[in-house]
Amino acid sequence: MRKFSALLLLAAACGTDPTTPTASGVFPAEGFTGRTLRVEISGDATTWKDGATVDFGTGVTVNAVTVASPTDLFADITIDPAAAEGKNDVTVNNGGKKYTLTKAFELVSPTPISWSGDVAQGGVPFFTIENLDFSHQFDTTSDPNTGAFTNTTIMGPPGTDVVLTSVTPFEIQGQVFIDVNAPAGTTPLTLMSGKPGAVATSQAGTIDIKARSPMPFTGSATVSLAEEGSSQLFSYSATGATLIHYTLSGNAASSSPVSEVLASGGTWTTTDELGASPVLLENGGMGYILVENFGTSADTVTMSGGVDALTSAPEGADATNGSANGTTVLNAGTLPFRQTGGMLSSANDVDFVKFTAPTGSTGKHLHVTSNLGSDANTNSVVEVDTGNLGATVFEAAHDDDSNCSLFGCTNLGEDFVTSGTVTAGSTYWIKVSASPGNGFDPPYSTSHKAYTLVFWLE
Repeated sequence: MRKFSALLLLAAACGTDPTTPTASGVFPAEGFTGRTLRVEISGDATTWKDGATVDFGTGVTVNAVTVASPTDLFADITIDPAAAEGKNDVTVNNGGKKYTLTKAFELVSPTPISWSGDVAQGGVPFFTIENLDFSHQFDTTSDPNTGAFTNTTIMGPPGTDVVLTSVTPFEIQGQVFIDVNAPAGTTPLTLMSGKPGAVATSQAGTIDIKARSPMPFTGSATVSLAEEGSSQLFSYSATGATLIHYTLSGNAASSSPVSEVLASGGTWTTTDELGASPVLLENGGMGYILVENFGTSADTVTMSGGVDALTSAPEGADATNGSANGTTVLNAGTLPFRQTGGMLSSANDVDFVKFTAPTGSTGKHLHVTSNLGSDANTNSVVEVDTGNLGATVFEAAHDDDSNCSLFGCTNLGEDFVTSGTVTAGSTYWIKVSASPGNGFDPPYSTSHKAYTLVFWLE
């Protein structure tokens, strides 16, 4: 018994500490990707000295380490904007002895993203980016002429075009236009916001593009679109002069389907027909149509129309008195029909085309456009007569050039669609004359007198 007590006294006299040296804490325990910060690491019974190093794992660069005491040190770090989110180990190396805190430091995106709609090939989904970093507010500077946000950009993968629609200090909203041939897969989105010299860069989550095969457009289809931004991709193929035409209708209370006709190859360009139907293909070809839910709830959308070969003939002789006879009326054959080379040579020039509604067309509406594939600034009046020409005006309207919006024009770019329907076997005359000017359109001008008349039944 005396021997055991002596050993205890000897251990106490030599200063032996039973505590095992460990790293005990990290503060703060998380950091935003794309940012720099100072992190404190504390130890328990450690003997840290100058020269100690710290490792925060993949995606984190340690710029400097300052040892404040044997049990406390500070690390100045930079987190890569593209670093993967999640928890990393933190390891202190002091003279070859390592102290590890497992999953002790979390990498967090300061700008998480949420999506609405189909993030898929050919799609145009909407997104919202939230700003969690109060010390780096989004720069809202915009060009007074174009409205573009000059100091805030988002870089997506090849085959995408990111368009910002709203930027506030703590939220960005926008839309991504995805080419049909954009590579499928998950890719980080790089967000840069701030004035030159003070730009904050971060990874605004990822965009996960899904592969999809287009549905051939054969004239009619019904698709279910779950939310705003949901879409269905169609393809078409034609030989020779072709008219692509269709109408859209939905069954939701807030139904607002829109469409975009993509150029051949399925690449979004500034020349795409946003919301446009009809589309004239001079030499045929192939391309894509995207039908999108632009409403606020789920919708079932029916698309009706066709991809039809055009019968074409040049403009006939002019008339100047508003009436027609056998020599000044161009007789259209098979519909859809295109009158080529149309020209309103003077303010008094009047052109006429007639057609007979074919078998099976009773109850269909007549669709007319006078600027498809021609001078969109030519201002005309289009009238449709029935019976003896000049006796009854069936429908009349100015062209629709002035009522365009982002997703196309009123009546989808057509001059008008008749409210009345045709009767098979009946003959109809279409009259094109110069516009006298009204609240929407300026009067006829000799600087803009070319037109191309196209009409069909649907």
